[in-house]
Amino acid sequence: MSPTIFVASTEDHELTTKRIREVWPGATEELRLELHLLRRYEMTKNVKEKDVILLCHYFDGRTLLTDNDGLYNTFLVEAVAATGGYVFVALTGVPADDRLARLDLINQLTHDGQTSISELHRQKRFFTWDSFPSKAQVNIIVSAAKDEKEQCPLQLPISIKEHAAAYRQNGSAHSRKKLASANGIANHNRTAWRCSLL
Repeated sequence: MSPTIFVASTEDHELTTKRIREVWPGATEELRLELHLLRRYEMTKNVKEKDVILLCHYFDGRTLLTDNDGLYNTFLVEAVAATGGYVFVALTGVPADDRLARLDLINQLTHDGQTSISELHRQKRFFTWDSFPSKAQVNIIVSAAKDEKEQCPLQLPISIKEHAAAYRQNGSAHSRKKLASANGIANHNRTAWRCSLL
């Protein structure tokens, strides 16, 4: 298996892909996410169980990753279901230190209402880096890709599940209304990504 990197910004993540390939030379695919479709995301790529998903979000000020107003609740639920829990989240463009993730940033995100971030960090599934991941971060991702026993599947925080369900429920009526007014035009949620193989 090989990691699939989902990128949710226009920033270049080529260095991330290159760093992972140095340790895990299998083909790594990068998929770009459409931000306006994320809250009602449906996993359309044929992601197999035990594949590894790395979600990269570039830090550009206010960061709404999870929980209330978070962009990625539905994506994370879909990704965990598709891979059996082999999912990582990285906040990039952040000055690095020698930890897997910046504790001051985790505390700030948690204080601002994204309590699930601290749980993702506790499970070693939340990373921060500047332009590319550290060797320690890559080793954790690769050990999951190699299905090593010390890497347990992600146990998704309940707050992410609850907010994802709320978005889906609110979106279903919206989608039905949109479909009716468009006289049966197919729901475009299933084109929520475009693929470029590096």
